[in-house]
Amino acid sequence: MKKLYQFEWPGVHPHQFLAPARAWIQDFAELGSPLTFLAVTYERGTGSFWIIEKEYERQGKKFYKRVEKDPRLLSRILKQVNYAAEEIFSIGKVWNGKDLFKLSTRELLALQKRLFRPAESLWRRGQPQNLMEMHNSFLSTKVKAIISKRFGLSRQARVFTVLTCGLYDSLLERQDNDFIHLMKKTASVAGSKLSIHPAVSAHFKKYTFMTYGWEGPALDMDYFVSNLVGMRNNKKLLSAISERLFQREELRQKQKSYLKSLPLKERGLAELLRALLDSKAKRIDAHSQTYFLGDKLFSELGRRRGLSVSQLRILDPLDFGKRYRSVSADELNTDYKLAVWWWEKGKKFTKYNSKKAEALMLNLKNGLPKVKKVKQLSGDLAYPGKIRGRARIVLYAQSLTDFKTGDILISKMTDPSYVPIMKKAGAVVTDIGGITCHAAIVAREMQKPCVIGTKVATKIFKDGDMVEVDANAGVVKLVK
Repeated sequence: MKKLYQFEWPGVHPHQFLAPARAWIQDFAELGSPLTFLAVTYERGTGSFWIIEKEYERQGKKFYKRVEKDPRLLSRILKQVNYAAEEIFSIGKVWNGKDLFKLSTRELLALQKRLFRPAESLWRRGQPQNLMEMHNSFLSTKVKAIISKRFGLSRQARVFTVLTCGLYDSLLERQDNDFIHLMKKTASVAGSKLSIHPAVSAHFKKYTFMTYGWEGPALDMDYFVSNLVGMRNNKKLLSAISERLFQREELRQKQKSYLKSLPLKERGLAELLRALLDSKAKRIDAHSQTYFLGDKLFSELGRRRGLSVSQLRILDPLDFGKRYRSVSADELNTDYKLAVWWWEKGKKFTKYNSKKAEALMLNLKNGLPKVKKVKQLSGDLAYPGKIRGRARIVLYAQSLTDFKTGDILISKMTDPSYVPIMKKAGAVVTDIGGITCHAAIVAREMQKPCVIGTKVATKIFKDGDMVEVDANAGVVKLVK
């Protein structure tokens, strides 16, 4: 087998990854960048995509060349992503407080279909972005070259940060802004009464799902109340939030100046990259809303059939209603242990489990290159800065309880459930991802050094290692 690359997503389940798999098989071909092989594996709560690395790179470059020639191709896709995300947010405004216990099973299944229809579109229309900017970095590399030519190599990192400052205010940013106003509204309210204050209750309802990610948990009332009390006792934290929001607005103003100095075509590519980043940030927020609501549905539907949320996450959203009524717990448990979806050009996308899945998994692992032990890794700049700290290897954000302020977060990738940890982190390093990945987006919002796409950082560094992150150079190295 040719050299493979594995995109490993801890906490991602079949009801999430089957939609992007369909995009990689069908939609990439329609865009003129077909793959010939894709395997998707699921093993005890972790999903992985397996691709022929050189083919993925070649087809990503091919798609980028089409976009460079006609940027409207990508702009149309981004509009479709925006439409699907807005549809999901609209559903959330109506459903967040819905009492599912009172609904019939038929009504619950109708809600599942209503929610996952735009979710399918959101996933599939978001994948062409990943073809260019996940593992591949074609558009961002082009923009960096434009910056070096116009502003000089020494200013590349800083100008790139300014030009990629998004115009979309993420849930995280909106929450921070609303939190400042909430502090003023509740300044005279006793701490013991904050949880029953109408303004706090409204804030909780609005933002409880913002860090839900793939599998939660949602933020509880105690999280918001403790933050309010904590800010009262430490005004520096509140000032830091205000300063960060102010600096972000300054970046947006500076961005206008930089864009005006670029020739029209080059300006268009820089604006397209920014639009790509905004689209991904919005898609991440919409995914959190989807799975927050979806797991509520699964909880109630599972109760009625004696199935868990984890088991129902294994079903394909497109035929969920049909499978829900007939699937057995044993079938779902078998798939949870190990399931492999295998596709080759000209053949069907087929699922295997048990011994056949084990054999295919062994074949896939044999196609991976051996990891060489080194003391330094290179990746891509997501946000500049240089810092030293203790490495913390985090594969599941939910399992970590002792992450210290200033520690260096090293993960395969991040999702919204990592946000509380990222707030404490001195820097962020990931195996997977391009400039549009979650880690890069949030690091820019939080203004923390971030190096993405190192491929093997979680395998090279050990928990507790002293490491230096030089995001300006895109380098992470062991110093002790």
